[in-house]
Amino acid sequence: MVDEPTFTLADDAIAALGNPRRSLTGHYFKTPQAKKALRQSQSFIRGARKFVLDDELTRFAAQMATMITPEQTLSMIHNYVRCPYQHCFIEWDEKLRVKTINETVVAHPDHFHGTIKSAERALEKGGLDDIVERCGYHIWDVSDGDPMNCGDVSTGPQLAATCYFGHGHDGTLAVSPVGFAIKLDRPFSFDELRMKTANFLGKMPTREEVEEHNTSMLHGAICAMSQWWVLPNVFGPEELGVDQENFTEVDQQKVFDALLRNNGTGAAMKHKSNVLVSQVLSHVHTIQTNSIHWYTDTSRGYDRGIHDKISQHGLQCIEGDPRFILTVLALLNHDWVLRGESQRMTGSRRRNGARVRGNAYHVISISLPKNRGIDVVMKNFGDGESRRRYHEVRGHWMYIKASGKRVWRRSCHRGDPKLGVVTHDYELTGGDNAWKGSKGVKDEAA
Repeated sequence: MVDEPTFTLADDAIAALGNPRRSLTGHYFKTPQAKKALRQSQSFIRGARKFVLDDELTRFAAQMATMITPEQTLSMIHNYVRCPYQHCFIEWDEKLRVKTINETVVAHPDHFHGTIKSAERALEKGGLDDIVERCGYHIWDVSDGDPMNCGDVSTGPQLAATCYFGHGHDGTLAVSPVGFAIKLDRPFSFDELRMKTANFLGKMPTREEVEEHNTSMLHGAICAMSQWWVLPNVFGPEELGVDQENFTEVDQQKVFDALLRNNGTGAAMKHKSNVLVSQVLSHVHTIQTNSIHWYTDTSRGYDRGIHDKISQHGLQCIEGDPRFILTVLALLNHDWVLRGESQRMTGSRRRNGARVRGNAYHVISISLPKNRGIDVVMKNFGDGESRRRYHEVRGHWMYIKASGKRVWRRSCHRGDPKLGVVTHDYELTGGDNAWKGSKGVKDEAA
């Protein structure tokens, strides 16, 4: 039983993509490319499993993503982060997240001394007025190919993500033209980068063009992971002669050069922190999202000036988000326990000029995180017949008894569709125990 209709950002995104001229930020909605991109994006979000973070978990994940080290980030990428379903939509209170990030930065002046002033200004009265209320990400598994043209040419676990956020008081919604892809088992290879460059240029690139594109991708990865997070973890001022409190474009180029040398395009710098940050960045690529087709008329070809302007705006939209998404997915894939269930009917309302019905779904509270796993038992979850209805099983870590090897089992479908279809969406709640991102898998499983 629900007191009032509850609509999520995912509901709003589905409605906005169906009526873009009235409710979506952009200009070019009538081109064939835009129409196709809108239909595809709407279809993916309709079929995505929705995760809503409560305030406690949002604060916990924001603190963790702010303070996480490059070493812990690598451990998280390799050992915990996977997409639990083919398509997911994760959303949260963005004002709360940004407020928590700035509070965490201010609480650690010795580490973030170059960012303290801006964080303090953000926490002043009215400093967060320009921050949107809700933010969410469509995240999808591209391990077996790329349904949204990210340029993947390989196998192996990989995910990609697109940002959605409320843009104004008039109810409009914005989709970032820049998203990100993360390789989970290893860094992106040179062949993958070459194919990505070919997709970008529309021709097979030379080695010099690939290296130029790699520099651009590194710049994008630094911006996406947040310059203010990268800088304290890369070097001390004595290493490169950089004034972290008065960071200039010249200083930025010094950082890029140092990281590129660690990335194998020059003489290696042996500074451990530089190596670790380079390894993290080598797992992250920025990508164009479907919204590029309604921000510019892609049917007329590539315009470098327009593309650079749109890309700069998109990078600002996603700054710091990959670390947060990685943290949330790692927490989500940590062993979890059901705390209960309830069915929520979100009702209907007029939205964007049309009557829109919200999604009907089960809400499952998950206690996150916890240090040791326990068996999950679906108790009091409908009658016996419902357990045989067609449903999607979320991806999860499992152990092969014969070898003791830990493997990721991707999401799959079970049950008989003739008996009906069960859709599970999730409300994630914070737990009492701290997740140890730096611990290895064997330590966690012991």
